[in-house]
Amino acid sequence: PNARLQRRRRQRAEHGLDFDSSGTPFDNTEIRIAAPDEHGVGEIETRHPGMFKGSYKEAEASAAVLTADGWMRTGDAGFIDGHGRLTVIDRVDR
Repeated sequence: PNARLQRRRRQRAEHGLDFDSSGTPFDNTEIRIAAPDEHGVGEIETRHPGMFKGSYKEAEASAAVLTADGWMRTGDAGFIDGHGRLTVIDRVDR
């Protein structure tokens, strides 16, 4: 393997880094996977204090993006691994 790949493998082993994921959520940010399939893949949803709260005078557009319990649908598909790291793999079909 080339030097870059060897360096990544060493960093992964020494520091628990995962170059395939987006990492864990920021403080005060929650993520969840909606309607996961048998592999744990589903739509990524998030909520946090600075989040989009809806479109002004556009209730229908807001309802398309926000769930009834206050989570924002990202339109991205992904999964959360056993270490709480998010991996984005595609866009979802709506």
